[in-house]
Amino acid sequence: MKSRIKEAFKNTNGIVEHEFSNDVVKASENMVSEMIERIESGQSTFDEEDDRLMAEWNRNNQKEK
Repeated sequence: MKSRIKEAFKNTNGIVEHEFSNDVVKASENMVSEMIERIESGQSTFDEEDDRLMAEWNRNNQKEK
């Protein structure tokens, strides 16, 4: 039986596959699996993971001043 969090991520695959190339999807599979495991095990929450990803995105997309 799949966990609710794994099922939720599986349900978003269509959106991800539509927005990103297959190479990007494949390259992120391990990271997504690790994130799901952290949430399932109680090491973090979805909101904490979301905050971490947004902070990483912001660091990688800051415009040089």
